[in-house]
Amino acid sequence: MYRLIPLLTSVLSTDVSRAVRRAKRNALVYALAGLLLVTAYVSALVGGGLYLAASVGAVNAAFLIAAVQVAVAALLIAIVAVFDRIERRRAQRRDSGRALATAAAVSALPTLMKSKGALTFTLIGGLALLAVMRSGGRETNAN
Repeated sequence: MYRLIPLLTSVLSTDVSRAVRRAKRNALVYALAGLLLVTAYVSALVGGGLYLAASVGAVNAAFLIAAVQVAVAALLIAIVAVFDRIERRRAQRRDSGRALATAAAVSALPTLMKSKGALTFTLIGGLALLAVMRSGGRETNAN
């Protein structure tokens, strides 16, 4: 038994070090891509500002660009708020179902403890129900 511990530690450290290297590499690539996207965004803003400045004036162009950015930011915040509300409702439904199942199990426990056959049957049924609920939860989250 004790011979397996160094072997298991070696396997786990290899997987962890590979995952850390991959995470560092991905973080660097995403940081560079983000930097390039930010510079492209700034360039687009400057180009749009120069184009608008020729037709509506520099001050009006700056205000127009600022107004569009505020509108886009407000839209993004609203979208995130809607997704958060949906997620909170799902979690609340899931938690209320668990609380109801737990309350039912606790209330039935004294009766089940008196009969060993009923306890075994209930335990098997509860495990099957748990398996069905967990597999059903994954399918609904994927949709």
